[in-house]
Amino acid sequence: MGLFEYKGTVRYQVGRKTRDVEEFVHSKTGIEFVYIPAGSYLMGSDDMGPYEGYRTRWDTVIPTMPVHEVRVPAFLLAKYECTQAQWECVMGVDPSYHRAGERLSAEEADPTRPVEMISWDDVQNFYKRTGLRLPTEEEWEYACRAGSKGEYFFGNASELGQYAWYSKSSEWVTHPVGQLMPNLFGLYDIYGNVWEMCSDSWRKNYSAKPDKNQLTVRGGSYSTGDFSCRSATRGGFPKKDVSGSIGFRPAADLSMID
Repeated sequence: MGLFEYKGTVRYQVGRKTRDVEEFVHSKTGIEFVYIPAGSYLMGSDDMGPYEGYRTRWDTVIPTMPVHEVRVPAFLLAKYECTQAQWECVMGVDPSYHRAGERLSAEEADPTRPVEMISWDDVQNFYKRTGLRLPTEEEWEYACRAGSKGEYFFGNASELGQYAWYSKSSEWVTHPVGQLMPNLFGLYDIYGNVWEMCSDSWRKNYSAKPDKNQLTVRGGSYSTGDFSCRSATRGGFPKKDVSGSIGFRPAADLSMID
């Protein structure tokens, strides 16, 4: 058996748009992946949202600027955020806060909730054992947008609860992956549930130098508002620390497909 098993094609729909997506399973972990085709897009946003009022008061840095065109080669990205069960299968232990005996009761616990309370080094160890990797920021936003150009891949913030577990819908806990609606690439929970790590070190904007002590996270979480769940929103977090609202979504190179 190869590193990936081809599972077939699935049709996804967002609004009136549909797309047929090729899907694969990682043989060692059982993690499901979708094929993300190559393409170009405009990365970032010049919308400050709730910070707009500060523009003239301080020299406010807009993390999503400058908007710039990016070309992304084809790659594979996991359909879902890495779950507690998948992490424990590889690493032997579930460190998550949202599990029985911690945040949740035994009745509430579900191993298909996303894993969290993991550091940058923890994730690197996971990848050494599986041969997978983190997506770059460019890959993550391209896959999140799935051809869309607005703040969200589906329309406006009034519809966010159909696609994301965020502060107004989550009851301030993570949820089992895949319960809400996906984007056109077949990616579930790309907004909300947990912030997702990227391979890039944090930069305060796209023109700044990287801070090698901080990682970049994307997508917002169960505890953030709608603005943090936009396709372009970025965040930074210390690589040595852990959080109950930060997880990850594995990626892989096409060269791994036999």
